[in-house]
Amino acid sequence: MKTIAHKTNVLFIAIWVTCLFIDTNANAEGNTFYGENAFMNDVSSDYTTAIGYYALYSNTTGDQNTGVGSAVMYFNTTGAYNVAMGYDALYRNTSGNDNTGIGAWALHFNTTGGSNTAIGRMAMELGSIGFYNTAAGAYALYNNNANYNTATGCYSLNNNTTGQYNVATGYHALYSNATANYNTAVGTYSLHYNTWVSNTVIGYYAFGYNNAGTYNTAIGCASGPTAVNL
Repeated sequence: MKTIAHKTNVLFIAIWVTCLFIDTNANAEGNTFYGENAFMNDVSSDYTTAIGYYALYSNTTGDQNTGVGSAVMYFNTTGAYNVAMGYDALYRNTSGNDNTGIGAWALHFNTTGGSNTAIGRMAMELGSIGFYNTAAGAYALYNNNANYNTATGCYSLNNNTTGQYNVATGYHALYSNATANYNTAVGTYSLHYNTWVSNTVIGYYAFGYNNAGTYNTAIGCASGPTAVNL
């Protein structure tokens, strides 16, 4: 009797596990999913990986996505070729393609933006429609909704909203830049308060207080204006 009961319990567990991970896409190919309600609403997507609580929950036809972490790409429906790793990464993405968000809340509010790479906690968190941006570092390009920006370093280009073609490398580089274009800042706090266009600086705090100058080139520690409005 004990043997029969044991076999019955094993059969029950097997049936329960099978039901828990049923794929609603009957013709699916190459999908992998694990976690409560992961990949729950899929219709016809293929070659997608969803691992984590509610990972890719709303996905219907988006192909070749990879999501690892709780609620990653939760609202994604048709977006394809995305990678999200970390709590709520690419959480609100719906139709954006070719995005990579690694880190908690990375690219959290992205909806239709594409070809973005955000690595770090809250990197590019608030942007929703930007294209071709790269952010590496916590809070880098945090507010960005523009295109063609590269930010490397914590808080680099943190306040950028619509400025384009900017490059910031270093902690707090181009931190205050919001709408200005074509700036390059290399060094901690370089162009920190900048709000103007077409400046190129290299060095710690180089043009750190620039808020009115354009077409400047500065090389060296603390080169350029050293106080606001100078």
